[in-house]
Amino acid sequence: MAEFNIDTFNDMWKQAQQELNGMWEGLDMIKSSALASDAIKRAAGTPENANMAESVERSRQGGPPVVLDAAPAQQQEFDLLGDTVNTDSTDALGTEMDFELFKTQLREDEGVKTTVYKDTEKHLTVGVGHKVLDSDNLQLGSVIDEDTLDRMLSDDASAAVNNTMDLVADWEGLSSNVKHVLSNMTFQLGKKGMSEFSKTIDFVDAGDFKAAAVEMLDSDWAKQTPNRANKMADLMASG
Repeated sequence: MAEFNIDTFNDMWKQAQQELNGMWEGLDMIKSSALASDAIKRAAGTPENANMAESVERSRQGGPPVVLDAAPAQQQEFDLLGDTVNTDSTDALGTEMDFELFKTQLREDEGVKTTVYKDTEKHLTVGVGHKVLDSDNLQLGSVIDEDTLDRMLSDDASAAVNNTMDLVADWEGLSSNVKHVLSNMTFQLGKKGMSEFSKTIDFVDAGDFKAAAVEMLDSDWAKQTPNRANKMADLMASG
């Protein structure tokens, strides 16, 4: 048996601590990507594997470290929201956003209701935050099927992206992360409501995404929907 050396042990312990500290610092950086990965797995019909964000959160609170699979397919999931990955997931609007992923995110953030109800402002609402129009021919208590729900969501999501394009100086120059965040906010707030985030938009146009994230959180919107706002701000700060 090799002789025990306390100095060698201390050196190994310090090295392990440094490596662990670096890992904890990196957890926040992968949280947004983990959320996207989980959304993709749920959309693909494998919700039992959609637990990466949960694992990250457990690690951040002192649980076991997260082990990431470095296989190309897994790495592509983590990079899906970035500009460097060349995928076929371009939407009909000609942007680099993954439109189906955007719709999946909206389902998570807005919730899904197949029965027409009244929202907090007494507007008839159904599907994924869809305000019922006269042309929908629906009334309180009406039930819609999945095809109708998805059509409404596609139309509303496309409108949100188009309206967001009008608010920024260089849409094509923005990363997919930023496009997702701004479009998500426009979907929730409407074009007029999003236009009131003028400082946020100015910082986005200037390329200062961390400052944009700070401005996002300094709002009534962030106070009213803190979980969604914090998630969007984290993604915005990542640029």
